[in-house]
Amino acid sequence: MKNTSKTFYEAGLCHIRYSLAMVLLGAFMFSPHTAVQASGEPDMKLVANFSEHFETFDTELAKMCLATDRIVKEYANGDSIENSSKAWVDTWESVGVHGVVEVKAPYLYPPVWIGFYGMKGVADKKGSAEEMYAVGESTKAALWQGLGGLRALANATSIETESRHDHEHEDQGQDANYGGIDPDEKPIEAILANLEAAVDAYAHNDAEKASKIVFNTYMEIFEHLEGDLIEADADLVTTIELEFNAGLPLVFKNGGSVADARAKLAEMTKSLNQAKKLLSKIQSDRSSVF
Repeated sequence: MKNTSKTFYEAGLCHIRYSLAMVLLGAFMFSPHTAVQASGEPDMKLVANFSEHFETFDTELAKMCLATDRIVKEYANGDSIENSSKAWVDTWESVGVHGVVEVKAPYLYPPVWIGFYGMKGVADKKGSAEEMYAVGESTKAALWQGLGGLRALANATSIETESRHDHEHEDQGQDANYGGIDPDEKPIEAILANLEAAVDAYAHNDAEKASKIVFNTYMEIFEHLEGDLIEADADLVTTIELEFNAGLPLVFKNGGSVADARAKLAEMTKSLNQAKKLLSKIQSDRSSVF
């Protein structure tokens, strides 16, 4: 009974938070900024001045909560969630807070995708409406936690913030090459080698290291490829983002089998090989111009 009360208490807090922000939804429709530019890269001007936009971020997360609730409601009604899931992704990739969390609080970014992917997982296995509701609430909590991380960061002194950012960037750079392949020369090959290392770490009962490898590979290598890839195949980029943030990480988090992890790796390998072909064509086209 105690756990049930806590669940409804936490759900109530999330509901209150986004209900209060609902009054700002009209203003959001005319918001002058977005998280991602046409190139697929975060809007760095917005990132640099994120502390000035918390009111807008509140509104954007209210919209994300509504998109999440739509999935939960349609599933409970026995309807397909295909359209509402696509709308969720489109909304998340369009709001300003998305890009800011991804850059300024990257450790809070994957849980959002894990939550979304979890909802799709419930639908795929034909889970109960109650299970879908629980995962939906977890997804909304992850969204608000991302904003909470930004508020904490904004409250830190500029010196502490810069020091932490430099330290984290240095650590991530050191951890982004596990397979011995130069990511500047062969980025896709380096990514695949790193993912193999992640699955190997998981097979040796080190889920924490496995998750860290996947996270750093995404942030330090794949992120730098998105600008070119999104112009060639935006859907492929979305697929790979989901695989990075909620594919293997979800297997690791849920304690799935090594076979499950290798199956996810096989899916990612297929997607990344498609990306490799696109990058090769992009490079060839550029060379022909010059």
